Amino acid sequence: MLEPTQRPTIAATSTIPAKAAPSAAADSFWRRREVVIAGATLLLLLISGVFRADFLSPQNLRDLILNASIPAVVAAGMTALIVAAEIDISVGAVLAVCAVAVAMFARSGAPVPALLLVGVGLGAVLGSINGFLTAGLRVPSIVATLATLGAFRGLLVLITGGDSIAVSGPLADAGSAQFLGFTMPVWAAVAVCAGMALYLARTRPGRHHYAVGSNPRSAELSGIPARWVTFRSFVLLGALTGVAGFLFASRFSPIYPKATPGFELEVITAVVVGGTDIFGGRGTVVGT
Repeated sequence: MLEPTQRPTIAATSTIPAKAAPSAAADSFWRRREVVIAGATLLLLLISGVFRADFLSPQNLRDLILNASIPAVVAAGMTALIVAAEIDISVGAVLAVCAVAVAMFARSGAPVPALLLVGVGLGAVLGSINGFLTAGLRVPSIVATLATLGAFRGLLVLITGGDSIAVSGPLADAGSAQFLGFTMPVWAAVAVCAGMALYLARTRPGRHHYAVGSNPRSAELSGIPARWVTFRSFVLLGALTGVAGFLFASRFSPIYPKATPGFELEVITAVVVGGTDIFGGRGTVVGT
């Protein structure tokens, strides 16, 4: 028997399996994931160019990039949310609500900067509803956002009466403005993705997403407010979806009071195929 002052010792050759901690090989694989995806994308582009010569024309490539710009803005925010081990399937409806609100204020003569604030503010409010349901009331995020998906669709019909809204004037001009051959939505997507990549990789609040997504209990014991991180992840996604709604309203006319079908699946697919773990704790905006 051990004396009261004695402590058991652990042998130098511990039997703890090596896979209990992330291996260097696994980390190396995930660091290469973005390179592999980029290479596969370029290969698909080249194959498509073989079968259709005009596929790789500068104009077609610009169109492809433009079409990807609005989903990219939302996907950057979705990356932060999924890294924190949550998900939001209401982003298509949030995008539509924000786009309709921006179009309505544009019709009343509001300046373009104010329209951007309308989109961002409304998106953040709708995101905070999802965050409150998930972080505050502990409703699973997929259930909470499924409920708000239907609620936000009803809100669209309520505020528009089912009528479409034409967009013209300064907002439409801003959406078609070009710089170095690309329109404003493309440059907005570049700025948002770059900012989100730096936020997740280089800031303390950004790293909190990974800690909470990996192990929320350990994060709490380390002093990280896991529920607050979850809440702000939804608000951040909502705000970026509001930016996307502003871009949508600046590009398309008229704006119809309905959610874009399949938009949320397109965004989530981009995030997951880009290497973000659907269970949280791992992923990058670069991959997305």
